[in-house]
Amino acid sequence: MKTTLDSSLSLPSSPGSKLCRVEFWPGFQAEIDLDQIVQSVIPVKGKCYKNPLRLLEIFANLPRDLPNDDQGDFLSWQRIQHEFMPYIPGIHFALGEEIQQPPFTWKECSAYALAVNFSYATNAIYRIISNLHAQGLVLAEQVDPLIDRACLRLSSIYRVNSGFVMRNMNNNFQMFLIPRVVESLVGRSIYNSDMQEYPLVRRSLQIALAMARDYVHLDTLQKMAVALGKGVAFIEKRLTPDGLPQDERQDVEASAYRYYEKPLAIDDRWLLIDKIANVCTRSQGFVLTAILDDASETVADLLWMLDLMERYPFFQVKLLANTAQVSVNFSSQMLDDVLKEPIFCGLGERLGGQFQVIEMYCPFISFQTSVLPPAARQAIRISDAIFVKGANFFETCQIVEKDAFYAFVVLGPLSRLYSGLQDYDPVFAYVPAGEFGYVHHINQAQVRTLRKLVTGRHLLHAL
Repeated sequence: MKTTLDSSLSLPSSPGSKLCRVEFWPGFQAEIDLDQIVQSVIPVKGKCYKNPLRLLEIFANLPRDLPNDDQGDFLSWQRIQHEFMPYIPGIHFALGEEIQQPPFTWKECSAYALAVNFSYATNAIYRIISNLHAQGLVLAEQVDPLIDRACLRLSSIYRVNSGFVMRNMNNNFQMFLIPRVVESLVGRSIYNSDMQEYPLVRRSLQIALAMARDYVHLDTLQKMAVALGKGVAFIEKRLTPDGLPQDERQDVEASAYRYYEKPLAIDDRWLLIDKIANVCTRSQGFVLTAILDDASETVADLLWMLDLMERYPFFQVKLLANTAQVSVNFSSQMLDDVLKEPIFCGLGERLGGQFQVIEMYCPFISFQTSVLPPAARQAIRISDAIFVKGANFFETCQIVEKDAFYAFVVLGPLSRLYSGLQDYDPVFAYVPAGEFGYVHHINQAQVRTLRKLVTGRHLLHAL
C-alpha cells in the first residue's frame, strides 16, 4: 500500500487561533502554542526546515488506532521491534516504564518540551535528506515528499501500542530512530545509518587536520581551549562542494580561538594536569579513558592529550572509538587519517602503548552509561579518570564510579538546565568519583546542576 499525504495537512486548531490541541498518548493531551514552539526551534548542525512543525502536524493528524499490520508507512509493532530497536553486542537494550533513559524519558516531559522535540526531529530529518540531495543521491523534487514520509513513519512508531516507544525513550533514542527511518525509506545503499555522512565528516576532518598545524605551537591549556571552541565551529555545515570558503574558514578560526586565554565558566584544566603530574613524577602510571565528540574538535583534543603523553611517559590514554559513524562524531575509521598527519607522528609512535584505541559499537549519537559494551566498561574499570567531551555526552554518559572531567560548550535548553550556565559558556569540569555531574528532577527548579556541584566543592575546599 503506497502512502499519500495531503500537503496541506495542518494541526487542528480553532479559526484564527495559534493554539491547537494535540494528544500525545492516551491520557495526555494539551493545548500547544504554535508561535511559542516556532520561536523555540533549534537548528540541527545549522539546518532548519522551512516548516519545522511538520512532524508535529503529521503526528497530530494520525488516528489513535493505527493498522495492526504493515500498511505503507504504518508499521506493525512486530516490525518496529525487529527493525527499529538497537542491537549492541554484549548488551541487552530495552525500553520500559521502569527503565531509565538519561537524562529523562519523554513521559516526564511537558507538552511544550515534546513539541520542541518534534520540531528538532523535523530539522534532523531535513538535514539528512538535504545532505543526500547535495550528494546527488536524492532529486530536488523528492526532498519534501521524503521528509513527509519520514515524518509519517516516525509518527507511526510513536503512535503504536499507545505511544509505548515515545513515552519510554529519551532524546538520544529519537536521534537513533531518525537515521533508521530514513534508511528504511531510501535503502541502505543510499543511506547507511551505521555510516552516516562519512564522506562529509571525513572532509571536515581533513580541514580540521590542516588547520590544526597552526595550533601545534600553543601550550596545553590553550589547546584545551581551542578544542572547546572547535565544538561550536560546525565545519560540516559550512562546507561547499569546493571546500571551505575563505570567509567560512575565518569564522571557524574565530570560533576555535573564542576561548583562547580567556577564563572558562568552569575551569578545572589545571586539576587534570596536576593529577597526572603528581602520579607520573613518582614513576607511577595514570590512565585516562577518553570519550570524544565531533570529528573536527577531536583533532584538537588529541593534540593536548599528545602534549601530556610526551611530557609524562607514564601517562596513558585509552580512547573509546565507535566503529559506527554516527552524525558528525569521530569514529574508528578516521584514526588512520589522523595518524598520517605529520603533527600526530608522536601519537602513531605511541599506538598500542601510551595511546590505546578500544573499538566499540554504539548506534547512538551519544554514548549512554547503561549501554556501554563490555570492552568499554573494562577500560573504565582500570582507569584512573574519565574524560568525556560534548554537551550531549555529559547528559547521557555520567560515570559515577570514577573521577571524571567533562568538557563542552553550553548550547540549548537542556544544556543550560543541567549545567546551570548560559549558552556558549565553556566548561572543563571535574566531577569526583561518587558524584553525578547533574541530578535530574521532573521539577526543573529542583535539578541539581553542574554549577551547584562545582560551587559546593569549591566552598568545601575553602573551609
